[in-house]
Amino acid sequence: MRASTFGFSYMLKMFALFFVIFALAQAGIFAAAKALFPYQIIVDARGWVSQTSLLIFVEAIAMAFCAAVMCVLFVRHILGPIPRLIEEIKLMECADEHREIKVRTNDKLHLLVEALNSLLAKYLGKK
Repeated sequence: MRASTFGFSYMLKMFALFFVIFALAQAGIFAAAKALFPYQIIVDARGWVSQTSLLIFVEAIAMAFCAAVMCVLFVRHILGPIPRLIEEIKLMECADEHREIKVRTNDKLHLLVEALNSLLAKYLGKK
């Protein structure tokens, strides 16, 4: 599975979960307001309540979208190099040759790969 596919499906699942929870919370708030306040107050405030609810809903969608985009970008920097690492390791194993593994410097696994490369160089130096 590609990292970008994983990130996109994860984002869609989180987005759907957010909408379900948000809709349930809105329904709960409306039911509580209906039970607490007399009917006439709710009828009089219906326009104000619907405008405020719509504004909160739009803001929540915007925040969820921003969070989802940030999540996908972060996941891409973590999961992106993993298929390349696996491919490099398999190539080294098949060819019985050991070389330095390279990833982009902005990937989050860059430090791990550097540590593995130094360990591999140390191990190969002792042989």
